[in-house]
Amino acid sequence: MEMQGENPFKIRSYETAAGLLSKLGTPLSEMSQDEIQSLKGVGSAISGKIQELLTVGKMKTLERYKDQVPEGIQEMLQIKGLGAKKIKTAWEDLGVENATELLYACNENRLIELKGFGEKTQEEIGKQLEFFLSNRSNFLYANIEHIAEVLLKDLRDLQPEIRWEKTGDLRRQEPILDKLEYLMEYRDQWPDFGHLDGLIASEVTDDIWNGVIGEQTKVVIYRASMGSYEDNWLRTTGPLSLVNLLKDTKYESEKVAFEELSYSCLPPECRTHQIGKRQLPGSLVVEDDIKESSIVTPFLVMESIA
Repeated sequence: MEMQGENPFKIRSYETAAGLLSKLGTPLSEMSQDEIQSLKGVGSAISGKIQELLTVGKMKTLERYKDQVPEGIQEMLQIKGLGAKKIKTAWEDLGVENATELLYACNENRLIELKGFGEKTQEEIGKQLEFFLSNRSNFLYANIEHIAEVLLKDLRDLQPEIRWEKTGDLRRQEPILDKLEYLMEYRDQWPDFGHLDGLIASEVTDDIWNGVIGEQTKVVIYRASMGSYEDNWLRTTGPLSLVNLLKDTKYESEKVAFEELSYSCLPPECRTHQIGKRQLPGSLVVEDDIKESSIVTPFLVMESIA
């Protein structure tokens, strides 16, 4: 809305509502439309859009605004230190439509010519852009987990007769990922992934399919060797420190491989630790293990962790 020069009061109403809704203790999906509409800062218009989002998963109004703004401009809204006003100015006055073009403008000292920009501002924006561009393909696991699960389901639905699993850093649930990795059971040829919305190929070999989903999320799909799914799953899961300890043979299961290394079968999340340094537990802390304290409230626990 800011990119399109909408009424500032209208924009502010959405910002206020979003801030209030983020502090609710009850999911909006569990509230009736009347309950949502009665919330402070939420009127009938915003309540209607919330219902639309809950029902169909999208807001027509939001999609209309996004259609009018280049994807590169939308991406720049994520960059620290770059507000909508500055991005809008650079877009309209310099014609830049993505982070790379804006960085070029910084390097050519063109931003200091714009209203509201100075030399220090330009220097700071340049630093933030360089950091963003060097890390743009990285994602927090917590932020990408849902997309990864949806894609896995789509792959299984595409060819349910064969086995599909998460692998690599994704399976080990590394905190930061640069790609989503999957393992496909052996078949003579790759499936037609064109049926999956947003999944586009970039490079395909006999054993590995590389592509992207959405705007920039890298996807790698490995094709397992014939009759060697478990062994391929073990090796593609990694990490390299573990793979280097494995013999040049096919393991019928991960359990067998770890027994050969004199380990219990470590959960994928534990395999990031350097194998051989110490024995790690064979089970993880799960949600059911967490107990609410009668002394410290969950809110204060989360606050202290933060």
